[in-house]
Amino acid sequence: MFPVVGQALAETFETDSRLWATLRALFARPGHLSTEFSRNRRASYLPPFRLYLFSSIVFFFALSMTIDLPEGPGQARAFFTEGDGPPPVVRERLRERGIGPSRADGDAEEEVGGEEPGLTIQFDFDEDDLGLEGLADASASRYVPTPEQRAVMERFVEILDDERRRRLVRVLRGPLGKPVWETVESLTIQGIAEVDRVGLYVLGQVIDFLYDPWAALQTWIENLPVAMFCVLPLYALLLKIVYPSRYYAEHIVFAMHIHTVAFIVFTVMMLLPEGADVDDWGSLALFIAFAVYQFLALRNYYGGGALATTVKYCFLGASYSVLLFAAFLAAFVAVFLLM
Repeated sequence: MFPVVGQALAETFETDSRLWATLRALFARPGHLSTEFSRNRRASYLPPFRLYLFSSIVFFFALSMTIDLPEGPGQARAFFTEGDGPPPVVRERLRERGIGPSRADGDAEEEVGGEEPGLTIQFDFDEDDLGLEGLADASASRYVPTPEQRAVMERFVEILDDERRRRLVRVLRGPLGKPVWETVESLTIQGIAEVDRVGLYVLGQVIDFLYDPWAALQTWIENLPVAMFCVLPLYALLLKIVYPSRYYAEHIVFAMHIHTVAFIVFTVMMLLPEGADVDDWGSLALFIAFAVYQFLALRNYYGGGALATTVKYCFLGASYSVLLFAAFLAAFVAVFLLM
């Protein structure tokens, strides 16, 4: 047991000393740590991938802690029931007004086609008059559909499963009700009938996203580390194009070191205290310092004059921004289609 404990302690203190040496070389002299690895003097430093992985975990953990997303469908509310029509509180209100439980004012309930005939969706209940708590805000801004829109909607919901119908009605009750009604109205009856499996799947994903966009956003944030990791070799490829004399593996090491510094800098930016302009001025100073760091790291590691490095720096920055945007967009599309 004692040899195992001794080995564990030795590895711990060795890692600790290597960590400080790595951070000192990484920040004190931009590009120096990458140069050390290119010259095969790497025993005193942590591996680039381990450094990248650790800093990315810390960054995305801090990001998840600083972003406070609402839970649930938010204001995309609706009123729907199953089985025998409206719930007891609604039936009682209708009974007081002399209206039967199955129909209200001739068109309060719409039977929705499907395998389950008991499913009923109310489009036109006046929640304020009925005294339903919690729906006043939604009903105040609710869009009133035209008869033509209602006719198309009745046909449209027939192609949806029960859960998607429920979610669609919640969306119709919310602030997005009007554009959704108008979008469905733009679909012809023939177009609705001819929706294939792919189209039906996409429609279902759209309804799920409108019903609870925060869930999709949360999943997207959780998958950003994967998107960033996919961008890493592409950034190294850009470096290979700009500096073709070096091996691709050297560009990978340099890219990992630059991303490590970026993760650490942006983590500090997120953790800056708010108030008294500390957050704004501190973030600006850190951003400028990181931009200068990137320029010095390129010049120190790859060499070249100030003008040539500036041109290459601008090209790399613009190209990387496009890659990053494309990766984030691809991650969002993947989450949207697979959530």
